[in-house]
Amino acid sequence: MLGLSHSISVLVFILFDYGNNISGLRSTARSINNHKVVSKNLSNIYLIKLIFAIVIILVILCLIFVLSDKMLKYVIPAIILGAITGLNPVWHYTAKENLNNYSIISIISKIIGLSLIIFFVKEPNHGWIVLIIQLLVNFFLCIYLLIPLFIQFSWVMPTLKEMKESLAFFTPAFLFSFFSSFHSSASMFILNLYVGPASIAYYNGAEKIQKFFMGLISPAEKALLPAAFKNSNDKKIRKKIEIKSLIALGTIGTISCFIIFIFSEKLVLMILGKKYGFSAEILKILSIQLPLTAINRIVGIQRFFSANRDVLLTKIVIIVGIINLITISIVLPKSGVIGICYTIIATEIIFLSIFTFYNKFNL
Repeated sequence: MLGLSHSISVLVFILFDYGNNISGLRSTARSINNHKVVSKNLSNIYLIKLIFAIVIILVILCLIFVLSDKMLKYVIPAIILGAITGLNPVWHYTAKENLNNYSIISIISKIIGLSLIIFFVKEPNHGWIVLIIQLLVNFFLCIYLLIPLFIQFSWVMPTLKEMKESLAFFTPAFLFSFFSSFHSSASMFILNLYVGPASIAYYNGAEKIQKFFMGLISPAEKALLPAAFKNSNDKKIRKKIEIKSLIALGTIGTISCFIIFIFSEKLVLMILGKKYGFSAEILKILSIQLPLTAINRIVGIQRFFSANRDVLLTKIVIIVGIINLITISIVLPKSGVIGICYTIIATEIIFLSIFTFYNKFNL
C-alpha cells in the first residue's frame, strides 16, 4: 500500500506543480528583477493551484464514502502530500539562485522526519505513519518558502483571459512531466505482465541503486537552468553555459557510470543482499543510461525549454516514449528484464540523436 500511495502522491504532485518546476522557473528567471511581472505570475499560478485544491478536496470527500478505513489511512495522506509538495514554490527560489538556507533546513527537516519514522514505525502496516510524517515535513518546508512570498509580493486577481494564457503556457511542461511519470508506471505494468516476481525484484533492486546515482544529476541540472533561461537570447553566453553544463553533468554521469559498472556486485551485496546477485548484471547495463541522460538533460530539456520549444520537446518525448513501450512489449517475452534494460539504453540514444539533429539544423 505504501508503494501505491507514493505513486498516487507523485501523480497529485504533477497536477499541482503543473509544469512550474520548469516553465515557472523559466518565467521567474527571465523576469526576476521585474517585481510587477513576478507578482502577476505568482498570482496566476497560485489561483490555478487554489482551483486544483478545491477539486482535490471534493475528490477526498467522495473517497471517504467509497474506500475502506484501511485504504483511507493511506490514500488521503498521499493525496495531501502530493498537493503540498506541488504547492511548494522551490522553483521560484531556484530561479533566484537563493536556496542555501532552504537546502540546510530541508536536510535537517528530512533527518528529523527519518528519525521519527524509525521511532514510530514498528510494524509493516504502519506505512500510513510514514506518509503522515512526510506530509508534515513537506508542509513545514512549503510554509517556510511561501510566507516570504506573501510578504514580499503584491497579490492580484488575474482575469479569466490571463488564467487561460497561464494554463496554455504551463501545459506543455505539465504534459512533459506527466508522460514521463506515466511512461515509468506503464513500463512497470508491462514488466509485471511478462516476467515473474523474482525477475521484477531483481530489476527493482537494481533500478533503486541506479536512481540514487541519477538523483545526483538532477540537483546539478536545476542549479544550471536559471542561468540558461536568463541568457537564452545571448548566443555567446548561452553557448558558454551549455558547454559548462555539459561538462558538469557529463562528468557526474560518467563518474557515476564507472562507479556502478566497476562496483556493481559490491553495491548489490551491500544494499540488497546475496539473494539479489543477478541485480548486478542489470545494474551494469543501467549504468550506461547515466551519462546519456546527463547529456540529454542539456541538449534536450535545457536547450529546448530555453528556446521556448516546449511543445516540440513534449511531442518528441511522447512519440519516442510510446515507441519505447511498444518495443518493451515485443522484447520482454523473449529477453526478459535484460531486454528492457537494453531498450532503455536504446531509447536514450534515440533521444540524443533526435535532439542533436534538431539542434544542428536549428529546426
